[in-house]
Amino acid sequence: YQSCAELMYALEHYDELDHEYKKVQNRKWKTFLATSVLTVASLAACVGFRFAETSTTNKNYDSYLRNAVSATSMQEKINNYQNAINLNPREGEGYLNLLQAFLDNTEDDGESWNFTQSEAAEMTSILGYKGDGNRTNESYLEANEAAYDEFAYQMGLAYYFYYEKDGNPQMSQAWFETAAESNNLEDYKVERSKILAEMAGYDASLKSMGNSNKTGDRDVTYQDYWNGMMDLISGRNLAEQDNSQMALVMYKNFAYQIYNYTLQFKAAGITEDELNSELDKVETRLNTDIVVLNEGDRDEIESTRDEVLDLVERAKENVALTYSAEESNLTNQSGGERNAGTGTVD
Repeated sequence: YQSCAELMYALEHYDELDHEYKKVQNRKWKTFLATSVLTVASLAACVGFRFAETSTTNKNYDSYLRNAVSATSMQEKINNYQNAINLNPREGEGYLNLLQAFLDNTEDDGESWNFTQSEAAEMTSILGYKGDGNRTNESYLEANEAAYDEFAYQMGLAYYFYYEKDGNPQMSQAWFETAAESNNLEDYKVERSKILAEMAGYDASLKSMGNSNKTGDRDVTYQDYWNGMMDLISGRNLAEQDNSQMALVMYKNFAYQIYNYTLQFKAAGITEDELNSELDKVETRLNTDIVVLNEGDRDEIESTRDEVLDLVERAKENVALTYSAEESNLTNQSGGERNAGTGTVD
């Protein structure tokens, strides 16, 4: 020993030099190694099982989506999309595809782009489904912010323009308010959501007061409504911004509101020149901006464009009649309640 301290330590720990002590220590070391290996193996197994579960879920989810596309009946499509959604409610594709299937459905009346009351109820039921847990499908989707924002935007459009063919702005408002707060959607979708949410509020107020120009504690006028219409379409190439189908829907809605509310717009101070100028711009857009990208859509797009062009002409005629008539004898040809969305004119 080199020092008294080393000698003292050896005397105090002499038992560690014993053979049995070394065997005990060796067993402890092996036990530690075995436990570590088992822990690592368990973690690897958990990761593997999780990966396998995720992989299986994704394969089944995709399988349901494919089966829905090839389904021969609407109910079969709904069942497959519902199975996909219930399997993975955080994924947005199933919800969007189901909504599009509803809009494409022609089984009930032979017409597409009609979001019926029964279809809306079916979607609401699927969103509220809880399965074996306490969370709804919608709550899971909300956790995927980007997917939920896109779904909210598309649901807003479905209600505003297509609900029961003519649209129901008031039912769209909550969905557009959600989309308007998005940090994930394209800028034009956020802007459009803000405008349509506001217009849905105007629609509720104007309907509640009939042909008056005021309601409740806040003044709401047809000038407000006109300003919203202008914000939506004026100076915009909607087909380029979105697509030809969406552009046609919005141009049709614009022309229909002028046709239906010419008298109210006049009373709110909108001039004849303003109305005609905007109708002329819509007519030009319809003739220059609408492009058929898919030959399979040509007949539908061209037929809809002709329908909107005809509506523009009828709106112009109504403007001319309204602004040329004596104030005391004014009768708005369209009359009646406004069909708030794409609306058909009888």
